[in-house]
Amino acid sequence: ALFAMGRLPGWISHWREMNHDPATKIGRPQQLYIGSQQRDI
Repeated sequence: ALFAMGRLPGWISHWREMNHDPATKIGRPQQLYIGSQQRDI
């Protein structure tokens, strides 16, 4: 509980920043997996 209490203001501020400006999508960028590349061994 003490760990979360110390981190809570930072978590809330990050959440508010992400919701305040929807144009910034750094929180979780979308990644597309295209498969493994062919490699010569």
